Amino acid sequence: MLLWKNLRFSQLGFVLIKLSAKLSQLSIAQPLGKIFEKENSMKNVKLLILLLLFFNLYSYSQINVIIKFKDNREITDLVKSKGKKLISLKNKNKYNYDDISEIKVINEKTITDHFYIVDTKLYSSSRKKQKGLAYKVYSKGEIELFHIRFSLELDKNYNFPKYYNPEFETFIKRKNGRYAYNIGCIDGVGCVKIKERLKDFFNDCPNLIQMINENKINEREIIKIIDYYNESCTK
Repeated sequence: MLLWKNLRFSQLGFVLIKLSAKLSQLSIAQPLGKIFEKENSMKNVKLLILLLLFFNLYSYSQINVIIKFKDNREITDLVKSKGKKLISLKNKNKYNYDDISEIKVINEKTITDHFYIVDTKLYSSSRKKQKGLAYKVYSKGEIELFHIRFSLELDKNYNFPKYYNPEFETFIKRKNGRYAYNIGCIDGVGCVKIKERLKDFFNDCPNLIQMINENKINEREIIKIIDYYNESCTK
């Protein structure tokens, strides 16, 4: 059941296509219905399905990537993801996420995903920090927005939005800053204290804070807030 639970629909479709091809080969000499009438036919089919699932999942665990390290070195490698590290399938080298700044996923010689390894906090004064796998969904001036997944398992089915979506937790970061801060609605907490978190982040722009306090700009209009900050507070 665990295998089935972890399968994506695209993977399942791929498996079924393969299964259909295999069954077609089995039925060359006789109709498909007669195969299933034999005593061991269902066992053979189940075994075939399990084998296809295994090889399909194994292929999804191998990912071609370009890794950019914090010291600006870049390497290209075939890796698998395990916990907080990537492991090379070529030479068994281990790449720790603490040393990585960016990961680009290559699929058929094309870069299909571009992730950032980002450290997050709730407030600048927060002691708790958490590392995540992030998509940059907006950038203007010195401000960047990310949607972040805190499972660091890298796979080919990263299902977070690649563009800004206010329905997802949103994190804001200065390009030269160390941490990204949650300025969206938080799972399990809701949308409380967004204003406080925004004022904490934009504390160098009193005019913007006043507008947020007076509801002249809605705290959920983060793109508008960033644009105002860049136009009015960075000169």
